[in-house]
Amino acid sequence: CSSDLGTFGPDDSLLPEIAGRHGCLIVASVPASAAENKVFTPEDGKRLLKELEILKTVLPEEGKMMVRRYSGPVERMEAVAKISVEEGCGFYFF
Repeated sequence: CSSDLGTFGPDDSLLPEIAGRHGCLIVASVPASAAENKVFTPEDGKRLLKELEILKTVLPEEGKMMVRRYSGPVERMEAVAKISVEEGCGFYFF
């Protein structure tokens, strides 16, 4: 099975750039992964959960606006990653 994440954000989202600066490679690759229709595995879901913990810590350092703007996408990614791991489903971005 697979699940889509819904809208990650606008094409000019800064979240992939912020993620890349902090070694969060899955989140940093979202635009490219969406363009390639890449399907991630439950193992990727485990890595994504680790990346999201990092992002929750660093977003406040990026400023209040970044927390307000990106907390929703981070929460949605976390929900999908948890389902992926728990249910053994893949997921993708679009």
